[in-house]
Amino acid sequence: MLLNTIFIKCPECKKIFQTIEMLSGNTFGALFYSDGFLLAPMYKNQQLLLKCTNCYSFFWQNDNIVELNKYANHFDEYYYNLSMNDYITYLNENNNITDQQELYIRKEIRWLYNHDFRNKNVELKLDSFQIENLKKLINLYEILLNKDDYLVNKADILRNLGLFDKAEQTISRISDIKSDYTLKILNAIKQKNNAIFEL
Repeated sequence: MLLNTIFIKCPECKKIFQTIEMLSGNTFGALFYSDGFLLAPMYKNQQLLLKCTNCYSFFWQNDNIVELNKYANHFDEYYYNLSMNDYITYLNENNNITDQQELYIRKEIRWLYNHDFRNKNVELKLDSFQIENLKKLINLYEILLNKDDYLVNKADILRNLGLFDKAEQTISRISDIKSDYTLKILNAIKQKNNAIFEL
């Protein structure tokens, strides 16, 4: 895993943070999940939306990187790890975000919620907010992904929602239905299983 130290400045209070960006990594020993979440010792899940520990404002990492040599002796090594409620708060308070930013936030919300169900082989129970979040994810996937990636992600979300007939109709439209991931999602659909599972 190849890492690089970067410095980020809060746009509100100007506090400087040090963090690590991953230049390269690998998925050796990784756990892959049906909802797209990846847990790997040699792959760092980068938090792109940050929360200042000084003024508590949110800001995007990539929009606020500053040169290392200017601030080398004046930085904080910590910023908040965002909770699901943090992401929801940001989403509710910010209307002018890009489709890519909204996709990132909604995926993080989905994954954080799903952690309570991961590897437990139990029914995924969704509240009204999570259901709406999944529906909006489908719309974003349609805009941002190629056809096959959109269809398999849509099919898996429909499976999570318990809409198994619609999920099977959707996955049948994929051009390469023989991929390992697609076959595992299809098998779960046929079993009427909406759980989050390890691939």
